Amino acid sequence: TTEIYTLSLHDALPISKKLFERKASGSDIAAVVTSAKTNSYERNGIYQKMENGTFSPKDLEGVNINQQDFVKAIENVFSMTKKRNPIGFNNI
Repeated sequence: TTEIYTLSLHDALPISKKLFERKASGSDIAAVVTSAKTNSYERNGIYQKMENGTFSPKDLEGVNINQQDFVKAIENVFSMTKKRNPIGFNNI
């Protein structure tokens, strides 16, 4: 399933800057988006509803991923990684 996420330019620029500064690869960005979605579900109580058995697909209609979900996700993803060598850069 393909999901589309939209952020305002005001929100997207700082997130893009953080990813660029950390030399994020495509897989890093995918992990950040997945983590941001998880953060959004937690913030909106989706997982709690699933655990309680009260979840319905309509609960997802108002769910959005905001800037704070992404900021938290970036911190989570990059705190798990150790020293990284960006793709295409070797110690020459």
